[in-house]
Amino acid sequence: MASVLSFSIGKSHTMLLMWHFTRHVVVGVLLFIIVGLAAVILKYFNDWLIAIGMPSVITKTTHFLELGVFVVDVISFTFLLFAEVYSLCREIYEDIRNPKID
Repeated sequence: MASVLSFSIGKSHTMLLMWHFTRHVVVGVLLFIIVGLAAVILKYFNDWLIAIGMPSVITKTTHFLELGVFVVDVISFTFLLFAEVYSLCREIYEDIRNPKID
């Protein structure tokens, strides 16, 4: 299976860097979706609490918790993307300045 995934990489170091970047972004997207689902579950839980007549202090708290999870998720994903793009650009720049001879 590994040979199927690495068929297009060849010997280009830049392509290898792109492959690593793509893997990191895909994992980041999956984690973003998982944490986002937690916020959605909190939303439905909050709606259920409202439907059964819970006090407003509890429903407001779960609502702010839901918003907090979502905001932290978006900020973390944005940070991941910026960090990965910066790392990729830095590695490509170093690869251009000091090419690796295989």
